Amino acid sequence: MRLNDNVDISFREGASFLFEIDDQKITYKCSSVSGKEVVLVNGEIVSQSQNFKLKSNHIFNIESVEYEIEFESKDLLKGNSECSLKKSGSIIKTYKIKYNKPAKPSTIFRIVPLILGVIVGVGISQKLIPVWICVLLGILALLIVFVSTFKSSMKGWECEVSDV
Repeated sequence: MRLNDNVDISFREGASFLFEIDDQKITYKCSSVSGKEVVLVNGEIVSQSQNFKLKSNHIFNIESVEYEIEFESKDLLKGNSECSLKKSGSIIKTYKIKYNKPAKPSTIFRIVPLILGVIVGVGISQKLIPVWICVLLGILALLIVFVSTFKSSMKGWECEVSDV
């Protein structure tokens, strides 16, 4: 999911932050699943590591100037994280991402599973519908609930950019 032109997040791929400074494209990629972290300058890897710490730093040089990328997970439960780029010890830019509670799924995604549940309940208790159809309807109801919850949860991310 693209939060802005420079920040992407994905449950599967992790997070990617792009910093553009002095005609250089510095990209930091991290994955909460694998713990892998990579820093690229103009597409070439300059630093990488693998850890599951809440805070990590990568120090590297570009044309004899020291840069540092610092990533910190401030609150795992709320999804608050910060990724900063420092040049010669001074913060140049910080991306702050946070997760806000998403809006509830639309009414259709709440009513359809309820109706399917009623059909399954009546069908089984009154023996009006074969069991295999009731099982299929129950699975369909669960899929609708899962998809609607997943879709609405992806909409809760925000990114704040701090330029110094």
